[in-house]
Amino acid sequence: MKLLKICNIKNIFETRTAGLMDVPFLGYHLISESDFVRKETIKKCVRELRMYYPNTKAILVTKEKDINKLLSVINEIEFDGVQLHYDGSEMQAAALKGSLGKSFIVFQVVTPEATGSVPSQCDYVLIDKSYKGGTGKQVTQADLRKIINRYGDKKVFLAGGISASNLYQYFDLPIEGFDIQSAVKSEDASIYENTDYD
Repeated sequence: MKLLKICNIKNIFETRTAGLMDVPFLGYHLISESDFVRKETIKKCVRELRMYYPNTKAILVTKEKDINKLLSVINEIEFDGVQLHYDGSEMQAAALKGSLGKSFIVFQVVTPEATGSVPSQCDYVLIDKSYKGGTGKQVTQADLRKIINRYGDKKVFLAGGISASNLYQYFDLPIEGFDIQSAVKSEDASIYENTDYD
């Protein structure tokens, strides 16, 4: 069975919906200024997960490279893991594992254009079309196979344009799970709820 990670969770309603569904990983973005405006909301969401949905892990999705800043945010909000959304994140992954222990979850994003070293400290390699994220663009099958072969025995998640209409294309690949974002967001979004229950 493939695992699921839903990215860019914005509020308590989305958190509860995913928690009730036992989604293993929820990604909370702290990248842009608008993300940081929601910092207190994210803190409440993570607290709620810990209290009521302990099987669902809160993952900080970030482009921050400074270890001290990363540790500060992770400890303040009590994230269960991090998704490092940039090339060459090996040093940060090693430092976080060293500081927070082996149970702290690390996703390292790689793209077809990745030039950094092969991730060795992460729990999951997350393949995406670009480091921008949320583009809805798919990685080609040829690029996917090259990347999966490159990272050998690492557990792999796939992101980039994953939806109910194309999921079947990836079932035969040796991947651990899928990272989805826009495909589960309703077009009738509101500030209260914008996750599509279907």
